[in-house]
Amino acid sequence: MPGYRTSDTRTTHQHMLERYSKATKRLFLLDYDVSSPSAFLFYGADSEQGTLSPIVKTPSMAVPSEDTLTALTLLSADPRNLVYIISGRDGAFLEQHLGHIRELGMSAEHGGSYARLVRSSGRTLLRAWT
Repeated sequence: MPGYRTSDTRTTHQHMLERYSKATKRLFLLDYDVSSPSAFLFYGADSEQGTLSPIVKTPSMAVPSEDTLTALTLLSADPRNLVYIISGRDGAFLEQHLGHIRELGMSAEHGGSYARLVRSSGRTLLRAWT
């Protein structure tokens, strides 16, 4: 960011929170396996690794923690936020672990299929896979 040193994290986080609170529209594109923890820390999640799920040896065991699910639910519930999970995993895996979060969009198989959010008056009416 112009005017800020990257080592000055407190000022950078303050600036980010100020901009976030003033924004009327926000887009979050979060990779399932590699995401910045900043958005989750704002909502109280404990994701120090910077991922939506813990890093494990067996990929099928990489499922989001309750803290991460709560943070995603809160983040996506704000009508000013549009939140999408981007992943190389298949849609069935994403639906199994994240499908209960109604306001969450998903892109599976490296963009080969995606769950588009259909909204009206700031509320999600349905999530349609294409």
